[in-house]
Amino acid sequence: MKTFWVIQNNVDVIKCIEKLNKQGSFRSMSTFDLSTLYTKIPHESLLNVMNSICDFCFQGGENDLLSVSTAGARWVTKQSKAGLKFSKELFKEALAYLMGNCYFTFGENVFRFCNTFRFIDDLLTINDNNVFQESFKSIYPPELQLNLESSGDRVTFLDIDLRKNNGCLDVRLFDKRDSFSFDIVRLPFCSSNMPSTMFYSCFGAEIIRIARVSSSLENFCLAGKVLIDRAFRQGAKPLRLQKILKKVYGPQQVFQASRLGIKCVPK
Repeated sequence: MKTFWVIQNNVDVIKCIEKLNKQGSFRSMSTFDLSTLYTKIPHESLLNVMNSICDFCFQGGENDLLSVSTAGARWVTKQSKAGLKFSKELFKEALAYLMGNCYFTFGENVFRFCNTFRFIDDLLTINDNNVFQESFKSIYPPELQLNLESSGDRVTFLDIDLRKNNGCLDVRLFDKRDSFSFDIVRLPFCSSNMPSTMFYSCFGAEIIRIARVSSSLENFCLAGKVLIDRAFRQGAKPLRLQKILKKVYGPQQVFQASRLGIKCVPK
């Protein structure tokens, strides 16, 4: 069972969606947004929670000291010659000192939720029967205000657009910059002073990113064509783009290039 929902990127989300689609078990999804962050938690409340965790960790067992060294941490007895040793009281003093004298991150909550993901202040739940929405006040302190952002047959999370389609999830690229009323420069220009290889490397990396968040060829080609058009407007040469596609997709590059709008590339 997955017991930790904090993620570093969209990889875990994509894996979850692929599994649900294979099983045909998708039912619902929701996204949330934290309008306040951990800097709003009073240190006194945070310290009380940490002290409670400390009491829980130190209770029971035969060894009553925690030894910390460059090799890690382990429980020891008073007679041990291990590195720096902490009693429960000393450990609490160290926590209080750290909270009052440095910046740190807090939020490694272990919780029994599957298909729930958090990236910084954005959260996604899938098939949780609204359990998260009903329970989040028991997870986060009142200083962290959580708002329901979207729920139903379509939501967006990170760089992915999720849509319900015949009992499965259709996944495609999402970029909030597409809705801006002005143009955004998202690739370097070939006419700039930077080496042209950097431009085409950026293009190749973006093609791979689009492929990873597309659940169908149609979704990939839709976003890929937009990228191709943008590359052309910024000075890309068709032959160089075809070369990148060949490097990325191998034997499939001719077909992919055709679907992306560069089928008339001279050999």
